Amino acid sequence: MDAYGFADAAEKLNIQKIGADLTYQTMGEGEADVGMVFTTNPNIQKYDLQVLPDDQNFFPPYNPAPLVNGDVLDENPAIEEPLNEPMSALDEEQTVIDLNAQITIEGKEVQTVAQDFLKNEGII
Repeated sequence: MDAYGFADAAEKLNIQKIGADLTYQTMGEGEADVGMVFTTNPNIQKYDLQVLPDDQNFFPPYNPAPLVNGDVLDENPAIEEPLNEPMSALDEEQTVIDLNAQITIEGKEVQTVAQDFLKNEGII
């Protein structure tokens, strides 16, 4: 809170810790005024919440990335390029929001959304 100069004011706030997914609903229902969220969560749009710009670059960027055990990559170096291929298509925050919305709001299966995305991008 020091980054934005309100550390002293924070002592006067009623700060409650709740689960990440519950934050959006709680704010959307007017039971909280401020919350820390992931900007790619589609519940921001669902509950018509406003994301404030982080002009102090306090929060690190959230970028999806493939995660591979180093030993597996050493033994199978050919998997690196295909695993990285979708990343350029996921560089737009709105794309990630739209994909997340299909899963969390529309109730589609993760595997179906992923396969459709990869097919539409010409990756598979």
